[in-house]
Amino acid sequence: MSFGQLLIHPQVWPFTLLLALFFAVSLLEIVMVFTGLGADLGLDLSADIEVPDVTNTGGLLDWLGIGRVPFIISLAAFLFCAGMLGLFVQTLQLETLGVALPWPFVMAGAVVAALPAVRLLNHGLGRIWPKDVETSVVS
Repeated sequence: MSFGQLLIHPQVWPFTLLLALFFAVSLLEIVMVFTGLGADLGLDLSADIEVPDVTNTGGLLDWLGIGRVPFIISLAAFLFCAGMLGLFVQTLQLETLGVALPWPFVMAGAVVAALPAVRLLNHGLGRIWPKDVETSVVS
């Protein structure tokens, strides 16, 4: 089976979709960095709502290190890790047994297995990522 056929196999396409989303998010972020657009695309999306303070709750988001790096980095890491893990498992199954596992089961396992990798990335990058970057631009 060629790599192209593998990527469009019915039991593998959800992981191909995760990797395609990863590449789309990464490409969009790279273009926005080099063009200076920023994540808001020049739109004013501010809303006057009150949200509860969820920092230091000791939950899953704190364990994952969400907030140490920009959310887009965490999202890209999750998409990449879950997609690659699922693709690896399904490829291994197809090559050894000739049949792939049902993708929902592999997706559940890949999502759970991707969380520690995202945690390591967030905590590692959080140590070197700039904190409280603000500018004092004068027009």
